[in-house]
Amino acid sequence: MSARARFESKLLSSLAGAGSMLAELRLIMDQEPDSQPKATVLGWILDDNLLAKRTASGRENATSKLVRRYVLDPSDLRFATFCQAWRVASTEPGQQALLAFLLYGTQDGLVRRAACEWLAPLLQEPGRELHKVDTVAYIERLAQAEPSVGAWRETTRKSIAEHLMTAARDFGFATGEVRKRVASPSVGPVVSWFAAKLGTMQQLSGGALLPSDWFRMLGLGVPQVVAALAAMASHGLGRFRASGTVVEIELFELPNGGGPR
Repeated sequence: MSARARFESKLLSSLAGAGSMLAELRLIMDQEPDSQPKATVLGWILDDNLLAKRTASGRENATSKLVRRYVLDPSDLRFATFCQAWRVASTEPGQQALLAFLLYGTQDGLVRRAACEWLAPLLQEPGRELHKVDTVAYIERLAQAEPSVGAWRETTRKSIAEHLMTAARDFGFATGEVRKRVASPSVGPVVSWFAAKLGTMQQLSGGALLPSDWFRMLGLGVPQVVAALAAMASHGLGRFRASGTVVEIELFELPNGGGPR
């Protein structure tokens, strides 16, 4: 496995043109992409028309959007590790959705920041209704704080706000089609493993992993992270010990086969 992993910190507008595209990702993941070169993975969309797009331009557009969200490059450590975790969660689509959410967060700084600043506080109020006006207001505050976001057209920012809400539902953080309400999904052992693994790719270790963006994206505070990592260790995915200010974390390699742990 390659040691290459690049995390995008820029606030990008990837959500302007589409939402999560999680259904399309599932079709790709069914083909076991980590055993293939990137050209073959992209060829499933561009040449084999796996996603059943009518035109070549539609296939190219879908490919570009999926790459911006989910890497789709088996030589990239993030995607290769994601594929391993995805297989372990093969019988748990909700956990797979959370894995995809974290991977998307490595590709777009806006998704990661919005998850930590906008979504995470909402997760403390399960059942609360999500209102478009509040989501738009968050993006507008971000536009005032970040010139790059402020430079986008108003229609782009509104589209991002709309897709944030639908993506929150797709990834398991909300329910409902028209009226969406906050849900607080269970974070299972393999998701905790992947969140910690992303932190180690950023050279974080020990106690510095606990408040990392990857756990914050899931709405977990440090006490909840400690409990989640302890559960991960109890399922045989690593070792974890927290005593006072001393935090020790060791992540094991995941099994090649699928199935819950």
